[in-house]
Amino acid sequence: FDKNGKIYQAVCAGCQGNNDFPTTPNVVSNTNGAPCNLGAFKFDLESISSSISIPNYFACLPNSYQFTSLSQGGNQYLWDFGDGNTSNIDSPNHNYSDTGTYNVSLIVSDSNACVLSDTANIQINIYAVNNALVIGDSVLCPGTVSTLNAYGGSQFIWSPTNSLSDSLSQQVIATPSVSTTYMLIAIDSCGVDTAYFDVNIPNDIYQTSSDSVICKEDSLTLFANGGITYRWSGTNILYIDSANPIISPTQSTMYYVDITTPNGCVYTDSVYIDVDISIPNIILQDTVNLCFGDSLLVAPSNIESAIWSPLINPYDTIGNNIWIKSDSNMTFYMSSQNACGQSSDSIVVLVFGYSGSAFGDTSICIGDTAEIYAKDGIEYFWYPGNNLSNYDSSWTYAFPLQNTLYKVIVENSFGCKDTFEVSVNVAPYPIVNAGTDFWMNFGEPISLNGNTNTTNYFWESSSWVSCYNCLNPQINPTETTLYILNVTDSIGCLASDTVEVNIRGSIFVPNTFTPNGDLKNDEFEIVGENIKSFQLWIYNRWGEEIYHTTEINNFWDGKYLGNKCKIDSYIWKIEYFDFDNTFNTLKGHINLLE
Repeated sequence: FDKNGKIYQAVCAGCQGNNDFPTTPNVVSNTNGAPCNLGAFKFDLESISSSISIPNYFACLPNSYQFTSLSQGGNQYLWDFGDGNTSNIDSPNHNYSDTGTYNVSLIVSDSNACVLSDTANIQINIYAVNNALVIGDSVLCPGTVSTLNAYGGSQFIWSPTNSLSDSLSQQVIATPSVSTTYMLIAIDSCGVDTAYFDVNIPNDIYQTSSDSVICKEDSLTLFANGGITYRWSGTNILYIDSANPIISPTQSTMYYVDITTPNGCVYTDSVYIDVDISIPNIILQDTVNLCFGDSLLVAPSNIESAIWSPLINPYDTIGNNIWIKSDSNMTFYMSSQNACGQSSDSIVVLVFGYSGSAFGDTSICIGDTAEIYAKDGIEYFWYPGNNLSNYDSSWTYAFPLQNTLYKVIVENSFGCKDTFEVSVNVAPYPIVNAGTDFWMNFGEPISLNGNTNTTNYFWESSSWVSCYNCLNPQINPTETTLYILNVTDSIGCLASDTVEVNIRGSIFVPNTFTPNGDLKNDEFEIVGENIKSFQLWIYNRWGEEIYHTTEINNFWDGKYLGNKCKIDSYIWKIEYFDFDNTFNTLKGHINLLE
């Protein structure tokens, strides 16, 4: 047998010369050495396969559930629906009466088959139609929350959502400010259902005592209503669980009461009892110093109401305070009374005059320093403090950059302060212009071109000036010279400017010399001023060059190639640049004599 029910049977199929079974032509096998052949019979009987088909693996009550057999083979059926009911038809329809999970089996059998039966199994779930349900706190005291739990579905939708922690969860937190009806939509595979739940906020009404003020060592009865129980907390309380306890505080105290209402809500309220009231304790300073013309605010503390006398001006009182302004020494009295008693006190006002002064009004040149000072005080304060050497002494140095009005607060030994002023004006330096530097020819007088906005000026120079206190004097320097124009304004501010006068190059050439060795006029020598570069050539009458030099300080001794030249006239040429880069050429003759 094999696993599919097939039967195989072996038999002898002819021995030696006998052939009881036909053979298939051209089929060979290995020789086995036996004198007999082996034959086989195969019996293939019909098989059975059990299979179940259902529309779904779950159903909702009430419902008719269809089972279908897809089995192969077999002619007998036995259904077991898992709830104690059976059926022997091919594809039955079955009604379940209760929810649950059911194991369904189908046995298919055939008495003529080799395998007599086969079994198929499935599992189905039967659900009831959902019923939405909400469980939670239906009474919500102020300041608390209600936890709402949803049942009857696998998905949930809550509304209204504005006072819920979530709109889709099974459990939500409700925090309504007023009584609210919540709707729950419960959804599962068997349908949708709706439930409603009311969360009520009770409108409890209760009262307690108002804040009060009592005198020290007094007692007071507090009250509360609107509850069924009361619990007070604080110090020195009689009848702590009463609606009307008696208190005897020794200091200001806050009392608390927990009120439980008929709805079960607990409310906490408070009452503040001020025991600061005692006989008014007026404490004034014995004596105060007041500067002449000043005012003084006297403001005693912890006084509810006060009466002052004398009143120089009735409007000087502000509540319990008084503005004291007196031109002479005076005594002021204050009295106060409350429910616990009366007291009074006085203050002596001594009036002192001012003293002090400041000096140093002046004008300075910009960049200079002025000394300013004050006196007759013990404390000083100068301002503005910038551009001052110090600000808290009787004298200081000021170096402002513009006109500045300095003020100094002078305080005397009585604490009286007065303010004084010192003006420091700052003058700019006078305008001066000596002119631009220039070049001039040697020996040709020229005028300077000075300019200023003042009337006091003076030229300063090492060389001759035709008029030292004129703006346009004449000059005739023999060498480069620096001229300084000094000017002074009406307050002594000094300014100056310079002009440099440069002399153009000049050359003196003699016309005769006598190189006879008597040490008198023995050389032909050129004299020049302000010469930047220089060249000299000397030629005889036939144009032959007999002397050349590039140094103006060199001289010709009347020789050529070491030999004395004869008495004659010789031609010279000079080329030079002066210091303003002017090129010049000079020509002439020199007489050589004995």
